Amino acid sequence: VFALFALFLIAEFTELYGVPLSINLVSRWIAFYPQTELFSRRSGELWRILLRQSEEAGGFDPYYIGGSVLIFGGLGVLYYAWWVLKAAQTGGVPAVTGPYGWVRHPQYLALICIMLGFVIAGPTLLILTMFPIVTYLYVLLARWEEQKALTKFGPAYALYMKRTPRFVP
Repeated sequence: VFALFALFLIAEFTELYGVPLSINLVSRWIAFYPQTELFSRRSGELWRILLRQSEEAGGFDPYYIGGSVLIFGGLGVLYYAWWVLKAAQTGGVPAVTGPYGWVRHPQYLALICIMLGFVIAGPTLLILTMFPIVTYLYVLLARWEEQKALTKFGPAYALYMKRTPRFVP
């Protein structure tokens, strides 16, 4: 599943900084498409196209600000959760402190937040298609890992599952 996340990021940056596939697919059906250069990063912004907004927001871009908050917040949680998980695995116990005290799968939640940040900051058709698929696969992976943890840690992990939500704190 991490490979799909990597592909998601590659697709995002390819579409935003290359010739956007989305524009090539929909430009003949969208009559109100703003006149931009195909090699411009701004030409792949579907929110501005669909909401008929100008390319310039006067220096304030709510899409990039909101997306950046999710991206950098997700990176911070991902980093913190990795260290907590590493310490727990070294001790042979389940991770239940730090971000694992808030939700059972903070790393997957962080990765989903990072992807959502890219969807908000500058979506393309490929990204909008990949986001729900990769998110669904992370949910399936989380369920599978929970079954493995129940087998390994038994009733202690079952109690942890009862008091800690899977993804939403």
